[in-house]
Amino acid sequence: EMGAVLMLLGELGFIGIFMGGGAFAELAWLAPPYHYSDVPEWGALLSNVRTYARSYPWMALYPSLAFFATILGFNLLGEGMRRMVESVGIGITRLVNRYTLALALLAVLCIGWVRGNTGAVAVYRQQANAFDGQRALNHVHALADPTLEGRALGTPGMDLATDYIARQFEDLGLQPAGEDSSYFQTSYRAYESLDMIPELIIEDTGLPLQYRQDYVEYPGLNRIVGQIRGKVRFLAMGELTRGQWGDYPLLKDRDYSDEILLVSVRDIPYLERVPCGAMLVVAEGAVELGRLHTLSAREPFMSRTMPMLWIGEATADRLLRGTGYTVSKLRHMAEDLGLDEMITLPTHTTATVDVKSTVHEKLPVQQVIGHLPGRATSIEGAPIAQAAKLDDHLIVVLAQYDSPPATPDGVSYPAANDNASGVAVMLEAIRTMQATGYQPYKTFLFIAYSGEGLEEGRRISRPEVSSFLQAKPGFADTFEVEAVVELRGLGAGQGDGLTLSAGGSIRLADLFGTSAQRMGTKASRARELVDISIVFEDKKVAESGQKAPNISLGWQGWEAASRLPTDTLDSISQTKLEEAGRTLALALMTLGRETQY
Repeated sequence: EMGAVLMLLGELGFIGIFMGGGAFAELAWLAPPYHYSDVPEWGALLSNVRTYARSYPWMALYPSLAFFATILGFNLLGEGMRRMVESVGIGITRLVNRYTLALALLAVLCIGWVRGNTGAVAVYRQQANAFDGQRALNHVHALADPTLEGRALGTPGMDLATDYIARQFEDLGLQPAGEDSSYFQTSYRAYESLDMIPELIIEDTGLPLQYRQDYVEYPGLNRIVGQIRGKVRFLAMGELTRGQWGDYPLLKDRDYSDEILLVSVRDIPYLERVPCGAMLVVAEGAVELGRLHTLSAREPFMSRTMPMLWIGEATADRLLRGTGYTVSKLRHMAEDLGLDEMITLPTHTTATVDVKSTVHEKLPVQQVIGHLPGRATSIEGAPIAQAAKLDDHLIVVLAQYDSPPATPDGVSYPAANDNASGVAVMLEAIRTMQATGYQPYKTFLFIAYSGEGLEEGRRISRPEVSSFLQAKPGFADTFEVEAVVELRGLGAGQGDGLTLSAGGSIRLADLFGTSAQRMGTKASRARELVDISIVFEDKKVAESGQKAPNISLGWQGWEAASRLPTDTLDSISQTKLEEAGRTLALALMTLGRETQY
């Protein structure tokens, strides 16, 4: 039947009936027009044979041979199956048994081994094995040195760190991609720093509260400065209906200006326009009270500034003493709230909150940018066919180098894993590519960036690559960003492998997952819902929105110690740096030369 269908398609194509539409093109004056089909298929090729049979008879040769070989193949397959059925029957156990399954498994393993150990991939893997975990660890030691003050925002240690990274870029042979033919691009940040340790006083018979044990400043969207003495009220809300002007009718005309609200994190967005004296936000776990954060310098919209503190559950229970409730019980009650329902509970406990701070505007920070150009010619000067028109494709590798400002008492954390490790792995990956003679066809852009504070009123959660391309004239108009790779927390973690967060790009996730497998490293995907890689097709840097598929590479569980005093050099594992670095190096080498990955 398959042979008969193909024969029918060939016959129909010969008389001009085939799949798809198309267009006609004039090959010569007074000659019949040649038809280009929208669907490239053998019948469409045969459709023009009658017109040009005398002048170009060989035009029928190739589609005819394709039809002939395929029809013959199906006929031979059908004849072989008929004979097998007649001689051995159609018992399934004759076709599928332990021998055929073993043979199929062996074939799959052989094919996988051949694909992973031959061709360009085998060369890339050998080169990626040159990644030295000890060298990466040395970079971590240099960046987490106490003299750099944790590379905290607003400290001289930031400048020392950028100078170190720029020297490494130069020594590794990267070309400057910053401003004025340098490795640096200047940006300006705003943030709020505390003038003194915040105060939280509960007017009861209990012991005084301890900063960073019982309470700490809350990193909200706006400034948290202010002072108040007032009664504490617990608030919890279910899902609220939004009004026409973005407000919530349930909270309209409510005024808690003379009170201190005890709330959970999920309720804060509802209360942005509700006047209140202060907020005490109950943390989910005690570990959150030890983390450092960069405080926002933004003035609130349609409201005034107010102090906000994060408090532990024990402190919250102390405030609720006398009401007959605990935080745990009230949380369970809040989970059962319906639409436009709210719990409001006066505690009759008086507290004092006092937060004093200073806003820093336009603090200059440096981004360190270097690029490794793609090469379309060999060392001898001969052009490389595979590299044609690939040097305008850009692979961007990012790593944040700085950390939040020091505490009011001058304490800063080493931030060894978050994120000295990311910068260290990036530097060693560059050395690996250069030392092994790897020659990319596409261009690489390596960036160590400052990710703390506000830039033009916005948090730097994920930097815009287009802003970095503005540093060097011509970059924004020359390159098409093919992929963005972000590195963070690669030297320590609670898990036993890497976590890949690819933002929906299946191609990048598969590439890094396969690279990890080939280098003997465990890797798992972060939960993602959709492949949005189609969005990036034909995108240029100057367009708005996300510029290219991106992937974040980190060690499983690295966030547990992020911004904590436990993020020290002692927690960094040379083995983890090496496994992450070799996976990164193999993936980058594949990205830099291959179009199919």
